[in-house]
Amino acid sequence: MEMEFSVFLREDMACRLPEYEKAQNTIDCFYTALSSGQKEVFEDITEYISYLETTGPKIAHFCGYILGNELLYRIVPGYYPDGILTMQYRNMLAKYIGKVIF
Repeated sequence: MEMEFSVFLREDMACRLPEYEKAQNTIDCFYTALSSGQKEVFEDITEYISYLETTGPKIAHFCGYILGNELLYRIVPGYYPDGILTMQYRNMLAKYIGKVIF
């Protein structure tokens, strides 16, 4: 539970994908062409996008984790969900996003 989200979401791999690098280069070129006022607006927008890009996958991963517990319990003999780990994960996510979910 002490692992950074970016590690288990493998964000390092996504940043090395050719399409990601191409898109980042386009964004960088666009940014350099902006005026200082436009750059301020651009930074507000990218901050919001960054929030969505980091929060969305974390919530999706947690939902998959919960669904996995339900599914695996029904199809894998001897599997049982780890209630303590699930509670720790839920609390960690709630602390990160500032709101309790599920």
